[in-house]
Amino acid sequence: MLTMKMEKMWMQTLCLDVLNINLTFIIYLKTGYWSFFTLNFKVSLTQARIEMSELDEDSDGFLQPHEMESYMGGLISNLLQLWDMPGAFVQMYCRIAAHKFFFFCDPHERSYACIKKVLLSNCLQELMELHQESEEEVTDNEQAENWFSLTSAQRICDMFLAIDKDMNGTLSKPELRDYALQVGIYQQLEL
Repeated sequence: MLTMKMEKMWMQTLCLDVLNINLTFIIYLKTGYWSFFTLNFKVSLTQARIEMSELDEDSDGFLQPHEMESYMGGLISNLLQLWDMPGAFVQMYCRIAAHKFFFFCDPHERSYACIKKVLLSNCLQELMELHQESEEEVTDNEQAENWFSLTSAQRICDMFLAIDKDMNGTLSKPELRDYALQVGIYQQLEL
């Protein structure tokens, strides 16, 4: 039995899918590709809002880190550039992506991010760029520029693992100091 909230969200999603099919075709025929992308982004934004609201366990309009990781996990199958992600890397990718959102949308480190703020963030726009084309059609430079691309996420993970000498999942002050010395940015700062 569906709760009233879930039933309402299901109807909104169904209406959005029908709206997406009909309006996308009409606007694409009349105005061309750019409006096609704009409409799809608006629909994607509305769908993101609905999906995030469904994952908001306490319905307070804020996402906790595990809720954002769940959102990212559900989104992977919809993003063309992430279809080839190795299964073993999915959980790490979700964690990395969720931390990026929380870095920008939760600057006071309260461990919850406002859904409206997430939807308006540049992070979500950058993530939605992965809808546009498959990884083969994107140059290596474009992949490196998009923080959410598979290439970029794997590079970040590899860098973190190289710095984390004791492999405990966190970076200590000595590890950060060693890394700063290695890349030449250490200037007698007290860590």
